[in-house]
Amino acid sequence: MSDALDPQQQKSLNDLLTDAVSKGNQSRVAACITHGAQTDYTVTTGSRDSYNFKRRPVSHYAYEHYDPAVMDTLARAGMPLEARNDDGDTVLGLAVRNRNIKAVEQLLSLGASPLSANKGGTTILDLARKAANGYEAGSPAAVTPEKIIDMLIAALPVAQDAFNDNAPREGVDGKGLTTGDEFAVRRKPLVVTPKGGEKPQSGKNGQGGFSL
Repeated sequence: MSDALDPQQQKSLNDLLTDAVSKGNQSRVAACITHGAQTDYTVTTGSRDSYNFKRRPVSHYAYEHYDPAVMDTLARAGMPLEARNDDGDTVLGLAVRNRNIKAVEQLLSLGASPLSANKGGTTILDLARKAANGYEAGSPAAVTPEKIIDMLIAALPVAQDAFNDNAPREGVDGKGLTTGDEFAVRRKPLVVTPKGGEKPQSGKNGQGGFSL
């Protein structure tokens, strides 16, 4: 139906969607989308010549008025989770910076990338690390940032040769790293040669005359 809407009609329907998002009205959000509202437009608030003027993607606006059901509906309708604000942050980056563990978990489940970086080159992983470093290790306040780090790591692509016995990764001491963070002992193959280059002879108690 969106193809039949003229620009003003489209804007009006998008504005209704914006209002529904701000009110956490998931059923109206779904109805607006069903009848042609877009999910990839820019939301602007405030007057352009005022200090409170702000523009951001729908995903960021939905995060400002975070409601899990609304976020889920928008994302499944095609809302770009990698859309950036003027600083280059994605919505996941904002959630990590704010230590909103519930939003982080949901956005990752919806497919948001934990590898994105903003215009300053700061990655989401950097943001998570800095958030965790602001608290004493083991303190109650550090629990949420540490859990967010674990979530982000779990969402990263798995290295192709990770913990592969046939292609061990090099550890800090040059030995292969195994699961459990233990260093595997890598022995040289055992080479057995006859003494003096002669053929092995049966020895005492059936033991051959070999040297190691």
